[in-house]
Amino acid sequence: AAAAAAAAAAAVAAAVAAAAAAAAAAARSCTRGHGQQLRSPFPPAAGSMSLTPTQISACCSFAGSFCVLLSLAVCDQWRNRLRSGKLLMGVISFFDFVTAANYVFNVPSTRMECLIQATTIQIFEVGSWNYNAMLGIEIAFIVVSLNSLHKHDPGMWQRHAIYHAIVLGYALISTTLMLSLGLWGELTLWCWVSAPALRVVFAYIPLWLGYAAIFYSTRRIMIKLSEAREAGNNRSMTDASAGATPGCSSDSTRGRRRGCLPTGGVLRLWLLPILFVIIHLPGTSRRILEAANDTGSPE
Repeated sequence: AAAAAAAAAAAVAAAVAAAAAAAAAAARSCTRGHGQQLRSPFPPAAGSMSLTPTQISACCSFAGSFCVLLSLAVCDQWRNRLRSGKLLMGVISFFDFVTAANYVFNVPSTRMECLIQATTIQIFEVGSWNYNAMLGIEIAFIVVSLNSLHKHDPGMWQRHAIYHAIVLGYALISTTLMLSLGLWGELTLWCWVSAPALRVVFAYIPLWLGYAAIFYSTRRIMIKLSEAREAGNNRSMTDASAGATPGCSSDSTRGRRRGCLPTGGVLRLWLLPILFVIIHLPGTSRRILEAANDTGSPE
């Protein structure tokens, strides 16, 4: 496990070095036009109005991410419950914080600002999407394999090293390709990958692969909970004469029943992945249509 973690760290370090070299080359190409104004297909007033919804949502994300990071910093007891998941949640919140700041404070007007924004989107926004998949996989591992949310977990850091290697390695490799091959540029309201087909390849294929992993992980958790409920049913049959409700086992010390799978809990378990799909389905459909038509239409 230690050798695997070291190899993952070495791969990430190599990707960082390659990305830094590509970023330096891209920055040099922007130097001559550092103060050059970017083209905008909209009049200033129309562009300003179009930016407003993005900036409003980014401000909400900025504030929410900051609150999560603050809670992780000051609330020790909350942070240490399901510590493995909370660590990944902190990474996701940091990536969301940087992404939101990128939209709120960086409205590109020069080539250099455009380069910074395109790089930030590919590393931090796409990275946040991919870290969500890693979080779903980690929670499923804890519930299904460890069979406890509080059991000592000596393999946590090795798993996290693998998650970071996957997410950061992909982010840095895709960003390196984007910068070194000049595949970035101005869209309408911000800067990102310039080719429509590559937006699907660099961001939306990993996004939906991640969602498939999240749905699979959720399904595995549901199976585990169903098995626990069935075990509770078997135990409760022997306690029926003592007044226990069939399908549940009494827990007098906490004043509630164990072995049950409440409908509300099932709905909450599926709520997050379903919301993710609803949020990203329109954007994904648009990107696929852009790629199919090869229009490269701006965002």
